[in-house]
Amino acid sequence: MQIIYLHKRLYTPGLDQISRYLDTLGMTKGYLILFEIKPSSIIPWETRVKWEKISYQNKNITIVEM
Repeated sequence: MQIIYLHKRLYTPGLDQISRYLDTLGMTKGYLILFEIKPSSIIPWETRVKWEKISYQNKNITIVEM
């Protein structure tokens, strides 16, 4: 699992980082967890939490945004 605080424009560098990390572990599946830094008064939890499964550089990555 890789936990990163990211802005949307840094989405691809985060995927690159988790892909390299999975390579060092010899794994093909992992999680990229992205934390929104805006308070829940601006972005409520009901719309903040999102899950997405993607294939990236021959790896299955689950992206969790919260």
